[in-house]
Amino acid sequence: MTQPSTSRYRAAALDVAMRRTDRSSYNERMSVLIWAMLAVVFVTLVVSTVFGAGTEPTRMAVVPLAIVAVGLVALVVLEFIKLITGAAR
Repeated sequence: MTQPSTSRYRAAALDVAMRRTDRSSYNERMSVLIWAMLAVVFVTLVVSTVFGAGTEPTRMAVVPLAIVAVGLVALVVLEFIKLITGAAR
């Protein structure tokens, strides 16, 4: 089984950022979004472990991460809508 090239996922990340669908597949774009959400969750867990849950430094770090997570979820929903309407390839 061959490993997909990273340039395909780089193109998929750029397509997600620019809201394009012509250079990457739906699966590649969704993989990029899912890995980005997992990275946000991992960073949030690390921050809360290091600083302690419920402390002010944790809140200061987690609120921007939550905003990023909401943006990623919105992008996932938009990709799914494009798939349903037939705009995604």
